[in-house]
Amino acid sequence: MEASMKADDYHELVRRIGQEVLLSKAFEYRQKNWHYIVGQRQISLLSGNTRFGIGFAIKYLTIALVDLDLPLANGTMPKRYRGYDGTCVIQISPMVIQTWAKSGFKDSAWHYTPTWVNGQIQLACYHPVYYGGPNRWSPPEALRLGGMASQYRDEATAVREIRQCIEHYGTYSATFSKRIRCSEIVRQLKRYGADEPSAKMWIAVYAGK
Repeated sequence: MEASMKADDYHELVRRIGQEVLLSKAFEYRQKNWHYIVGQRQISLLSGNTRFGIGFAIKYLTIALVDLDLPLANGTMPKRYRGYDGTCVIQISPMVIQTWAKSGFKDSAWHYTPTWVNGQIQLACYHPVYYGGPNRWSPPEALRLGGMASQYRDEATAVREIRQCIEHYGTYSATFSKRIRCSEIVRQLKRYGADEPSAKMWIAVYAGK
């Protein structure tokens, strides 16, 4: 396989498409991610590029919900415009968020899912992207990393899916924030994540808010 695209190129693509798609001034691009903040709630579109993702040309997009006045999984307090992948209370794939909204917000379409289960990244939380960049395309039938697989044949397909992810983020962020109230977070954590140490902490935190 030819060299994968540099991380900065990928972030620049996400920034540029976001500027075209996210027309509301409520969306801000800071620290290589998009953010929508209302009060103390931050809904971020994180464009991940771990060192493993760079090496295998797998990147990903995830929507992360953070309440800035409540602690993260590691007990620290979050800061505005930071990306908290894997340490925030809720993450959802930007493709799945549309499915969930169109279902009438049914648990059968989406519910709280930990980002990792048995060493596998959960596709309910992440949308994988294979983006090799211009003139760098020689993808195999499927690229897989930690449970994420991406099956693209050309750059145009990858760019189209990145655009769709950003469009869904722009369309559903406000609704997502309103639907996932503190009481709903507690309900989902109790039903779908009660056995996780971090979930137990968050249940106590959100139940008291």
